[in-house]
Amino acid sequence: MQQFLKILFFIFFSFGAFGDDISFHFTAQPMELAPKVIVDELIEIAPFEVPGKGIVTPPRFRLIMGYGSQSVFDALKVDEVAGLYKKDALEFIANLGRAGKTEKDGAFIAGLTNIYHGNHFFVFYNLERMAFSKPYAYRILSHEPLHMARLLITTIENPLIDYIKDPWTVLDDSNEEYFAEMLERVAAISMHRYFKKVVKE
Repeated sequence: MQQFLKILFFIFFSFGAFGDDISFHFTAQPMELAPKVIVDELIEIAPFEVPGKGIVTPPRFRLIMGYGSQSVFDALKVDEVAGLYKKDALEFIANLGRAGKTEKDGAFIAGLTNIYHGNHFFVFYNLERMAFSKPYAYRILSHEPLHMARLLITTIENPLIDYIKDPWTVLDDSNEEYFAEMLERVAAISMHRYFKKVVKE
C-alpha cells in the first residue's frame, strides 16, 4: 500500500498536484452542494486502453466529500443507501456528542462506495472522520477506490448486471492489470480532489 501511495504522489507532483493534469483525461461536472458537502462532482474517466481488452469506457460516478456521515444522504437526497439509514447516522452522531466526541473519533460511515437510485454509482469520503489523522485519511482514499474500480469493471464486463443477484468481477491474474489501471484512475481523482479542496483550503 505504501508503494502504491508513493506512485500516486509521484504522479501528482510530476504532473501538477493541484492543477487539472493528472496524467489522464477526465471530466467533472459539479453537482449542487448539500450542507457540509465540499465536493460533489459527476466524474467521467476518458476511454483508455487495457492490455488484452482494447479500449474501455468507464461508467460515470459521483465523487462526494462531506463533513459527517449524514452528508452522503443529503448529497444524494435519500434517507437510505446501501442498507444504511440517515436516521441511524444522526442518532450515532448525537450519541457521540453526548459523550463529548465527534465523528473524528469514530464514524457511522468513514467511506462508502455503492449504488443509488438503482444504477448510479458514488464514492463518498467522510472528511470529519478523515481528520483523525493524515495516515488514516490516506487509508480511506486508497480503500474506497478499489471498491469503485471493481464496480466500474463489473459494469463494463456486464452492462445488464443485476447488482443483487449476479456475480461481480473477480480479481485474478488475468485481469490484475485491468483492475490496477482502473484503481489508479479512481484513486488519483479522489486524492487530487482531497488535496485541492481539503488540504489546500
